[in-house]
Amino acid sequence: MFLGSSTVLGNLLFAGLMLRVVGHSAGATGADGVNFLVSISFVV
Repeated sequence: MFLGSSTVLGNLLFAGLMLRVVGHSAGATGADGVNFLVSISFVV
């Protein structure tokens, strides 16, 4: 159970990092942040 939750958390952190990298290279906007929150809610 703990391993599963930590894996999910790790995936979320990794996804957040990748989104930041892609967002900065593409010129992130406020809408990108909202889309990220929505995608997190679907993942969780």
